[in-house]
Amino acid sequence: MDAGSNLKYLADNLITSPGCDRRLLNLSQPEATPFRQRDIILASTCDIKNKFQAERKHPTVHILIFSIQGNARLFTQEHLRKGVLIEPGQVAILPAHHFHCYKTQASRWKAIWFYLADTETWHQVKESKPHVRRSVVFSELCAA
Repeated sequence: MDAGSNLKYLADNLITSPGCDRRLLNLSQPEATPFRQRDIILASTCDIKNKFQAERKHPTVHILIFSIQGNARLFTQEHLRKGVLIEPGQVAILPAHHFHCYKTQASRWKAIWFYLADTETWHQVKESKPHVRRSVVFSELCAA
């Protein structure tokens, strides 16, 4: 799936403040071949200042969000009322076809996003529900 071919996966509802600095990794470059070979269709860093909210009712891709600084709150079918906090060093794992919404909780949130194609490559994500857990690759990812 080409990131430009179907932008529906970005969000059903998106609220962002003007101070948001999003930097996309150019996956069309030859150096990004390992990403493409693993069905990663979008990767970016984001430095959000003030307000941000993204809601996806029936996303067509899997999303991994690695929280670096600040925090956000994840709302899912299982956690609609209070949500679950996404803190630095944690990863939010958001499988395709599962409702989720996340909102900033702090005045600043830095994170790294990966959008993964809904393919057999990512079967372990596909077989889970949206959740937050401690990232085992956080240090290596930040260093890269």
